[in-house]
Amino acid sequence: MREMYEGITATAPQQVKKQAAKIVRPHIVAGVKPATIPPASIIDWAALERDAARVSALLALWQEQMESLEDEEMLLMLMAA
Repeated sequence: MREMYEGITATAPQQVKKQAAKIVRPHIVAGVKPATIPPASIIDWAALERDAARVSALLALWQEQMESLEDEEMLLMLMAA
């Protein structure tokens, strides 16, 4: 989960990053003030992984982002040919 979140927050458009942040925000370690896009280091990943709905939402968001990147790569390859 953490790797997916880090990948999304590193490469995705701002709107997608905000969606990912909304998914993980309830599992920020207690006592830590979150940023708009909280870094992976302040997320309680064990608690998040017990939250099936949020895990599913993060997986779906990651899948959409991967498909979008694949579509962009395919378009670039077609344009270069």
